[in-house]
Amino acid sequence: MQEDKLGIVVLFNSGLNAFVDYHAFVDGLAGLLTGHPGDDSVLSGSMIEAGMGIVILATAMAGIRDFLRIRNREETWRRRPKWLSILLLAVRLVPLLLLAFIPQIITWLGGGRVIGWQGILMMMPSVIVWLVLASAQNMAIVCLRAVRFVRRRSNHIPKVM
Repeated sequence: MQEDKLGIVVLFNSGLNAFVDYHAFVDGLAGLLTGHPGDDSVLSGSMIEAGMGIVILATAMAGIRDFLRIRNREETWRRRPKWLSILLLAVRLVPLLLLAFIPQIITWLGGGRVIGWQGILMMMPSVIVWLVLASAQNMAIVCLRAVRFVRRRSNHIPKVM
């Protein structure tokens, strides 16, 4: 645009959106003003949302599989070292931590720009849906495994008379 001596300023009142290609707006406007059509963006918002839909569906299917296999995997959990079992359960809490601290993460990534939950939900609803789904599934699995562990331990405690 420097060769055409154009200066374009685009203001948005919708806040920062992770799925909007703001440069495409500027390039499109420059193309309209100079008579050169702009190139279409390879990643459109609808393509990204479709990809997130696939990720959400895959997460739901993986969670269902984990629920169905929880009894079958109990023997694996018994043979595994306790530290590894605890580590694997702790990793399942990562989506919950991301969800809990997403405002702070976005503030850090956005260079100090503070965005509230309403803005976050508007900015990336599919990511929030995915994090809520993954958090709920993983918390349920962690709780089920913890209950099974406690029951197994209470069944093996020798009774003192």
